[in-house]
Parts: sequence; C-alpha cells; structure tokens
Amino acid sequence: DQGTGGFIAELTGLDANAEYRVRAYATNEVGISYGDVVGFTTISGMPTVTTNPVTSILASTAISGGSITNDGGQAVVDKGVCWSVNPTPLITDNSVSSGAGSDAFICSLTGLQASTVYYVRAYASNSIGTSYGNEISFSTNTQASIVTDIDGNTYSTILLGNGQEWMVENLKTTRYNNGDSIVIVSDPGQWGALLSMDLNGPTSAAACYYNGDELNGSIYGLLYNWFAVADSRKVCPVGWHVPSNIEWSSLHSLLGGSDVSGGKLKQAGTQLWSNPNVAATDEVGFSALPGGVCFGAYIGFTYEPAGPAGTFGGLGDYGFWWSSTSSNLPGGAKYTVMYHENSSALELEVHGKWTGMSVRCVKD
Repeated sequence: DQGTGGFIAELTGLDANAEYRVRAYATNEVGISYGDVVGFTTISGMPTVTTNPVTSILASTAISGGSITNDGGQAVVDKGVCWSVNPTPLITDNSVSSGAGSDAFICSLTGLQASTVYYVRAYASNSIGTSYGNEISFSTNTQASIVTDIDGNTYSTILLGNGQEWMVENLKTTRYNNGDSIVIVSDPGQWGALLSMDLNGPTSAAACYYNGDELNGSIYGLLYNWFAVADSRKVCPVGWHVPSNIEWSSLHSLLGGSDVSGGKLKQAGTQLWSNPNVAATDEVGFSALPGGVCFGAYIGFTYEPAGPAGTFGGLGDYGFWWSSTSSNLPGGAKYTVMYHENSSALELEVHGKWTGMSVRCVKD
C-alpha cells in the first residue's frame, strides 16, 4: 500500500512449529528501508498427548491409553495407542484406535508375544498431523495357561516370580468337580435359613450371585460361603485349589507387602472399581475386581455382620476373597480384602463362614 501511517499485513503459507524472523519495510523514490527484526515461532498445530502406564499385563494382552492436553487448535479426529518390539513405535506399526475427540482414553493391546519387551506410545491426530506421547516399555508375562472349570467357563492365568500360578478371574462355577451342583441361593431369607441349619456343613454350603443377578456373576464371579470353599468335592478345577492364607501372604510379599499389594493387584481405572481407585496399577495382571459381599448369618459367634443375612454390599467398592484356612475364632475363616480408597490388601480372620465372598484359584 502507499502512504504513511500504521499498517497490518497477514503472513500466510508458514510451516507449523517453525521459527521465523520478520521486519517491516517501506519504499520511496530514494530507496527501501527496513524496520527492526522481530522473531516468532508458529505453534505446532498438532495435539499434545501423554501415554498412560501399561497395566493388566498378561502373556498376550495389556492395557494402556492416553490423555490429550492440547488439541492444537483443531478437532482431534483419531486417537489411540501404537506399539512395537522396536523403540519409537508409529501408527504404521501395531495400533488400536479409540476414535475421535479429546477425552482421555483406554485401549487394549492384543496379539502380543509372551516374554517379550514392547514399546508403546499414545497418539492423537488432527487435520494438521499426528503427534505421539511419551514412550513406555514393558515386558509381557511368561505364557501361562487357560483353565476350564466343570461348567465350561475358561480362565486366563498368570505365572508369578514366586512360582505361583493364579487365575486372573474370579471363580464362576455352579458345580463341584464331581459334577454335584452347588446350592445357588437367590432369596435372602433362604440364605439365612439355609446357613443356620448345619453349622458344620456340608448342607450349609452355598453360593449366590450379587443381588441375585447372573450378569454380575459373568463379570465378578459368584459369591461362595466358606463351607462351599472347604467342601471335599472341590470348587476349583482339577489341578487347582483355593489358596491358603500362607499362599495369599506369599503373593502380597512378592509385591512389597500388604500395605501396597492391593494397588498392584487391583484392575486399573474406574470402569468397575469406584472412584477413586487408589494406587491401582494391576502390575502383574491379577485384575482384582470389587465383587462385594453377601452377608452371612449371625448365630451368636464373634462375627457381627454389617447387614442382615442374605443382603449384599460393596459392589464396586471392595473385593473379598476366601482363603482355605479356618481361623481359631468360632465360625471364622481367613480372607483377603481390597478397597477402592486405599492401596492395601488386608488379611483378616473375623468374617463368619456363612458370608459369601469371591474365590480365586491357584495351581497345585
């Protein structure tokens, strides 16, 4: 433009995330003069994303995800994680998408090889391009096995450094190993009455679905009383057993003690655990779930239940798992409990044997 006074010009065709220097100029009949040099850097225009820690690591699967802290000024059209056996993975390697949008996301990594080191990064794409989060490496577990119970339910397992092999799901069977049916109680009144008939089993042996809903059983497994756990017909598949209190203690010791082992055993996130799911990393792929409890009958012993016999509590908030070890307390047995609000895994022995709890099995 001609004339004097202030003026504004738009600079176009610049590259993203590039450093430029600019100066104004003016021309008259004598010549051209320039103003002071001013430097600036264009913004990247691409999203900024961080990679979540890798959790629920098994022999062939794991879980990661990411959080988008800046969309770069453009809508995020795709996000997810990518992984490889080589550093600096790209979406052209193995990847899984979590769709569009700038919300935090969780993805399952599948098709992994056992006992293998992988590198994973979250990614996010907009119309400008694709950016990657920080890189995290992890090792898949040693290949363990798939176990099938007498009902045909299958369970993945993990092999741990202390030599124990555990199922990574709660038990779901409705039958003992000899084919006999476990009494499945659906009526709260029946639960209390049944468990009052015979204090020494086996007619007290029973199980139930949380709130009587079989859908809860498909996710969290059944809740068994201790008489079913201790029954000679055995609830765990052939070659497996309900862990003793010593075996539970060995698991907690392997993970740094019961003050922190709960966090390392709990499934990460708040999809199934209540918020906050404190310190949940699922470090070894145990995937402990908060199946809650069915309160047992109180028959004058030391255990005072938190609710009437046959009622339920704690789904999402805590998980209770029986051991096979009876306690010295009248009508009591030992168990492990984990809570959403802390990292501990308490080993206790005051619950009545008539209480319904989850069961995990360990290999013989």
